[in-house]
Formats: sequence, C-alpha cells, structure tokens
Amino acid sequence: MLLADCIALIERTAPLSLAAEWDHSGMQIASDRTSVNCIAVSLDPLPHIAEQAVAIGADLLLTHHPLLLKPRFPNYPDAWFRTMQTLIRADIPHYAAHTTLDANPQGPSAWLADALGLTDRLVLEPYAQMDFGEGSVSCGFGLAGTLPDPMPFAALMRCIGSFIDLRCARMIGSVSTVRRLAVCPGSGSDLAQAAADAGADLFITGDMKYHPALEAPLPILDAGHFSLEHVMIESFAAQLASQAPELRIEFLPSDDPFHCLEDGWMPSCCAR
Repeated sequence: MLLADCIALIERTAPLSLAAEWDHSGMQIASDRTSVNCIAVSLDPLPHIAEQAVAIGADLLLTHHPLLLKPRFPNYPDAWFRTMQTLIRADIPHYAAHTTLDANPQGPSAWLADALGLTDRLVLEPYAQMDFGEGSVSCGFGLAGTLPDPMPFAALMRCIGSFIDLRCARMIGSVSTVRRLAVCPGSGSDLAQAAADAGADLFITGDMKYHPALEAPLPILDAGHFSLEHVMIESFAAQLASQAPELRIEFLPSDDPFHCLEDGWMPSCCAR
C-alpha cells in the first residue's frame, strides 16, 4: 500500500481537523519511503519501540503520543533524540494520532463505553462536528453514557478490571451504585465538572492532581494515564488490520512508567 494511502486510512478515523490547538498530531518524521507493507503501532514513541519497529521490518511507526508537542533542536542525546535517530537511520516514517484519535467518539477512544454497552451517550467537551459516514456527530474529549443496568461499584470494578489493571488505581470520593458513567482516556481532570453536569455517578480518567481532587464534583476513579490509552491504541491497531488485511499490523506493547510498590518492599528501619 502506498504510504499516502496508509495515512489516509489512519485519518479516516483520526482526521487532522480534530487536532486540538495545542497538539501536534500527524507526521512526526518524514521518509523517502513511498510504500508500506508493515505498520508498527504503539502508545509512545520511545527508543526501544523504535528499535522494535526496525527489528520487525516496519515501514511506518504509528503511535498515539507525538514525538514532541513543542519544537526543539536535536542538541542533546536524550530519549527523544534516540528515537528520532533510530527511525531516520532506518528510513522509517513516524505518524502520531493523538487528540485526532481522542476526539472521535465513534472510534477506539470509546472502547470502554463500547465494552460496557453505554447508551444515551454525549461528548463531555465537544469542539467540532464531523461526518464519519453516518451523519454529522459532535466530536471532542470524553464520553458519558448510561449502563444497560445499574451496577454496584464493586461489580463494575470487577468488570473494568478484566480489561485494565486497577491495582494502582486511585479513588476520589465514593459511590455505591453506578447508573451513568463518564470516561476520558488519558488526562481528563479538567472534565470533571462536565462529567457531573452530564449526570454521571462516576468519572473514570487519569492524571488527577491533588487540588482538583479536593474540589471534585463527583466520585472519580483515576485509573492512570497509561491503562485506558494502551487499550485504545491496541484497539486502533486491530481496527486498521481489519480495514486493510493486505497490511501487516504489529502492535508493540508498552510498559506503564509507574508501578505499584509491592508488599514487603520497605526496609525494616523505615517501617512504622
């Protein structure tokens, strides 16, 4: 498949017109390649991901997060430099579908809403209209929807825990039964009030900070930035594979940079 056709396939779900003003979605590293047989897909453009892309013979690296959000000189051999160096040496282009993917309420960003069967959905922060083939829809960040049946909080957590690792999740407030749920993959702390206004009993997102947590207008589950988006980009890889069976789509798993401290980690001298 031509590289231009691969980009068009990606942008069918994640059109550049949906990019937030502060974002840098789209082509990150150019290449002289014109055809693509294998696309490596991952959450972050890290050096080891770039090396894996080279090792599997990828012709394009697609990630959710961009290489950079602000331009800078390649004047220091950090992780960003090593990723760029690896891909340029191998002549592998790099494309990022960041907020362009987040803002499509009918795409992989809605994977948890789809898995839980949420109905009566609305976008928490609409900022664009888009026609994906079935009429104009409001696009933007976060979704709220109603569960098929109200669920006890513990049962809902068991269900969600079958999709993502909740061992390091943090809870703000409490709720006994959830009827309406709001979700924003990645960092959605600024959407808490919109989630409350949408009638949500619980908001699931990542990267909640201390002061916003103090003022939270509803119960919030901070599931971490990584977990919700890792499944989202894996879902996007599966979607692309189904849409273009002639391509080899290889999903390269990432690791959460945070980890939970295991029982017994603390030295005896520090134990209380």
